[in-house]
Amino acid sequence: MFLVFSLYGGYFGAGFGIITLAFLGLTQLTDIQQMNGLKNLAGVSVGVADCTYFISRGLIDWRILPLFVIGNLAGGYYRAKYSAKLPTKILRTGIIIIGSIVTIILFYKFRS
Repeated sequence: MFLVFSLYGGYFGAGFGIITLAFLGLTQLTDIQQMNGLKNLAGVSVGVADCTYFISRGLIDWRILPLFVIGNLAGGYYRAKYSAKLPTKILRTGIIIIGSIVTIILFYKFRS
């Protein structure tokens, strides 16, 4: 089942983190920090597979790559740094709110 989520994440990354957390919520895991770490590991794995494919096909615009690298490194660092300090209830609530907002926006965007 997670293979399907990974294929989705590789093709269209929006919502991959939320879907991954929802999937991990169906397992025996209860610690949101542990689930968040596994989600990040899954995201890195999918990202490496994506990069390998895109580089092998010559689909990288190397001029803008540094911007993506800097943004991803900064975002990953600060996300990990600050989410680990948040209480579980606040982190879960934030994930639900952000996931709901993204779902609504994408629903209306692609419905038209």
